Amino acid sequence: MNYLELAHDFEVGEHQRKAVCRRMGVHESISYDEVPNPAMEAMKTALKSGQLSPDEISIRSIFEATVTDRMGKRCGREMVNSWRDTKDGRVTGHRIYESGVRSAAFANLIGQVFYSRMMEEFNKPELIGMSLVELIPSTHQWEKFAGMTMLGDHAQEVKEGHDYPTVSLAEDWVMSPETKKYGFIVPITREAIFFDMTGMVLRRAGEAAMILAVNREKRILDTCLGIVNSYRRKNRPIIDTYGDNSGDHDFDNLVASNALTDFDSLIAVHERFQAMTDPQDGEPIVLGQAQLVCPKSLAWKAKAILNATEVREVSGDRETIVQGNRLPRDYEIRSNEYVQSRTGSPSTWFYGDFPGAFAYVENWAPEAVEAPTGSHLEMTRDIAAQFKISERGVMAVKEPRKVVKSTSG
Repeated sequence: MNYLELAHDFEVGEHQRKAVCRRMGVHESISYDEVPNPAMEAMKTALKSGQLSPDEISIRSIFEATVTDRMGKRCGREMVNSWRDTKDGRVTGHRIYESGVRSAAFANLIGQVFYSRMMEEFNKPELIGMSLVELIPSTHQWEKFAGMTMLGDHAQEVKEGHDYPTVSLAEDWVMSPETKKYGFIVPITREAIFFDMTGMVLRRAGEAAMILAVNREKRILDTCLGIVNSYRRKNRPIIDTYGDNSGDHDFDNLVASNALTDFDSLIAVHERFQAMTDPQDGEPIVLGQAQLVCPKSLAWKAKAILNATEVREVSGDRETIVQGNRLPRDYEIRSNEYVQSRTGSPSTWFYGDFPGAFAYVENWAPEAVEAPTGSHLEMTRDIAAQFKISERGVMAVKEPRKVVKSTSG
């Protein structure tokens, strides 16, 4: 990578960005998401596409190419060299916090590297949580899901010249819990730049992002698997996501003694769906895309059942009847190590329309934000730049009748 060319492109991009801001009538401090720098966008695209890997980037080289003095002259390399020449008892060398030293370009470009490294962790295929939910962007601490029930069959024949009947919809809603914020701060110190510890810094950023990604995965699974219950309809008390028809739990989406063994295991689940109806209008529960969620120990068994070419059944006369597999082939099997870890069971499995049943209410997506330059931490702790990795959201249960839980005992 030509770092001087990267720095030049960033400077040109900043001039273009400022011109756009003037035409829009907004201050240049507006976020880069709203008014981007073309050089940063190109770097973001290269990192996202894999043309450029974060491991190929040198923090020290970017620092040397992008840090300038008050006159706009590059002084990054001079600063790094001066740190090496500093001697005991004599104040020599430039400091990042000195007046006139500009390191914003360094922070912005490194921020793209941090974001790319962070999203590598959040997008790992072994994390299945986000595939089980509907993602709902929100600007509220709590989200109210209004009208989660179907309208039902209220259609009537309208005679010629007669008025159309009016259908009044009963008010119905489900409340989500309050959203919560999670995150970390990852600093880049003077030592990291001086010794060019790019790998260590990116590992630290990756570890922080991994912790955050795994935390979100566990929170999602805890709700989807019924470890944490939050289903609250019409201001009633919270009830369990899964249970039989007893007490406040007025529906049965729990099948006991239904180990995942063969074709009949799935038939039992479908029969349970047929027995449930919409609480508002009594219509059947309609499923969208079906998913089967199970521990890793059951994943191969689930694939064998769904992909079987034939089904053998023994009749009352002990005659073996061979038929083709009548199960639809569009089921999605979702499994990872966290499923058993959260439920504590190697045999409990779940089936249904998970995105129809659950939602992740998101105030803001995972992001890496760089701190403003000129922080007092540059003086007190030799921190050249620091990045906050954070996200805010919460899991919500929209309609638990769309998923059935099966246990072996």
